[in-house]
Amino acid sequence: MLSAQAVHQAWQRCAESWQSSAQALAVPAAAGSQEEYVQALCARNISSIARSFLSRVVQDERVLFQQTTEKLLLQNLPPRGAYAVWRQLSSALVASQLWLGQWTPGAFLSKTLPASVLLEMLAIPTELLFCDRALPLADVQLWGRAARTLVEASDQVFALLLADLGGSGALKVLADWLRATRLSFEWLDTDEAVPLRALRRHTASLLRMTEADPGGGCQVAQQLARWVRCDADVQPILQPLLDRLLPLALMPDPPQLLPLLADLAADRWPRACIESQATGLDILAVADATLAFVRSSDTMDAEAALAVWQSFAVTMLNGTTDWEDEAEPGIGRHANWWVPMDQVHGAPALPQLFSRLVQEILRLMRLSAGTLTKELQARLEARSAAQSALAAWAGLVGDSSAWSAATWAPLHLVARQLAVNSPQESLAQEVEVVLWFSFTLAASWPEQNAPAAAVVLEINDQLDSFPPTWRALLWMQACCLASTAPPQLCPRLIEWMLQRPPHVAGANELLEITELPYACSLEMACRQLGNITSEAAAERLLSLAFEVPVEHLHPHSADAKARILRAVRHVVGDNTKRLCDVFGQRILPGLWRASQAEGQTGHLAMRVLIAILHSVLASSSTGHHGPEHPVILLWQEYGQCLEAPLLQLQCNIASDGQEQPLAAAVEVLAAACAEPVLLHQALQLLLRTAQIRGAVGAEAADRRKYRFITLDSGLD
Repeated sequence: MLSAQAVHQAWQRCAESWQSSAQALAVPAAAGSQEEYVQALCARNISSIARSFLSRVVQDERVLFQQTTEKLLLQNLPPRGAYAVWRQLSSALVASQLWLGQWTPGAFLSKTLPASVLLEMLAIPTELLFCDRALPLADVQLWGRAARTLVEASDQVFALLLADLGGSGALKVLADWLRATRLSFEWLDTDEAVPLRALRRHTASLLRMTEADPGGGCQVAQQLARWVRCDADVQPILQPLLDRLLPLALMPDPPQLLPLLADLAADRWPRACIESQATGLDILAVADATLAFVRSSDTMDAEAALAVWQSFAVTMLNGTTDWEDEAEPGIGRHANWWVPMDQVHGAPALPQLFSRLVQEILRLMRLSAGTLTKELQARLEARSAAQSALAAWAGLVGDSSAWSAATWAPLHLVARQLAVNSPQESLAQEVEVVLWFSFTLAASWPEQNAPAAAVVLEINDQLDSFPPTWRALLWMQACCLASTAPPQLCPRLIEWMLQRPPHVAGANELLEITELPYACSLEMACRQLGNITSEAAAERLLSLAFEVPVEHLHPHSADAKARILRAVRHVVGDNTKRLCDVFGQRILPGLWRASQAEGQTGHLAMRVLIAILHSVLASSSTGHHGPEHPVILLWQEYGQCLEAPLLQLQCNIASDGQEQPLAAAVEVLAAACAEPVLLHQALQLLLRTAQIRGAVGAEAADRRKYRFITLDSGLD
């Protein structure tokens, strides 16, 4: 056994040149010996030299270097040599050949080698071709020579890979070769179908191996799906692969098909809906496979499958984009397909696909009785992935009868069911999910001209008879749908919404879920009123905004109240005096008293009070009012309420990720600084806050915000 010092000295002698390293490798060392460790270092040295072949090996020695390396490789192949030795020698030989554009499957790449060794050695060229430590990728001419050798060798390599290797990972290496040759055509001016024709000669073997190794088959199919401009040559190979792979999505433990489905959705699946003859793709088979993953109990798989549907719609709308592995983002070869929207709207396959998606979403997103008492918020939030997919599909909808049935038939169906059936729980489940679906679709409708909101008027009071919990959820979803109405329907729908605020549904335990969406819906509908003003409607809005008892306030109360106050501003127009009078006389006194209470109740009341002050200041658009203006008078009376959150109250991280109520109070100060009359008072409070808060932990970020306020006010 050699000592550590002897090993180091032996390595130093061998590292002097590639010839010294080669001499040390002449006879394979015994397994586990320190001599074997020295040989591994020598092999790594030769590999390192080969990666800089032209600069580190003089021209007269290059042929000798390659011959010597190949000889050493043959001597050190298993079972005689160690893995660390022959793997590095393989990399050295391939790198030197790629530098000279001379790589070919050598005599040592034969079926007589163990399958694992053969696959390792065939994988090396594809790894080195895109490795900047092996080739200077900026030298396009040199890189092109190396890439061309891989394209020309594809027939021989495919024959080796698709021999019977016992399902040992050959398909993964084949996928790597297809990727390398596919990307090579960004620089090579040659027939891009050459590798495809070579692969087609081995289709039977490919299909047989795919049945044994579906995961590897998915990787091969994914590379074929990304092939550009060769549909006629891709289709005879890809379609038989998909015929075997896609049905596996319905199996209890399917292979990971989602990356393949995502690539199909980004190109061939949308194109097949427009030009089916060109791609030859079975669009319904792809849809069924994707829907199988939508049904998955694995939440991540289900969301990824919905993202596939979203990607399909985005591709139909915007055309193909670069694959992420293309070398030149923005001008990649894949970003070359787009069709006019009238052609998209008229594609007969799209309503059929959308109907399948809708049926699955309505079934999966339905709330159960158990959901109403446990994890309701999480269940509603889980709909976000489906909302994104539906929003993308809204842009594809045409005006045909097929599209009308695919989009609004579920809504009209539940409207008819409500008219003839008693308020059973099963009906409530169906109505709630359909109202949610219809709102999601209508909210993304082009030019916000969806015809769905009128159904709320048709339903009228038929939701009022359901049990309180369901009634609260149904009202919330119906109000969301009503908010998408065109301006001419808004007055009637606002009246309908004002009659059904969340706190009168009888399910106060759901206010944290229902109140904010309701307020957002009211604000959206009131914004659509345009120049129509109504003091009566404003009074009712203000009343319902503050009818909720203090004990029922929740973390979203302040946001909900702020939304309703913005709705009031849309209704009253420029009547700021009336708004301030109502606040000062009817609302703020009670909130001020409630905010003095200890604990969560006082904290939430303070948030609502701050939201009102912020809303009033924001409604003062000019920012230059005299001391007798209603906004200024209201501030003079209640501005002192900011002292507690700014100077005294302990802050907590709220659902918006900010320290509350401090952050909300700072925003009110920022608005007050825009009023010259209030500037001095606001600045004094600002300076006191900076002195007292100091540099306490995370509040340093708020001190920076104070600085920004000062700068904005011009008093730095």
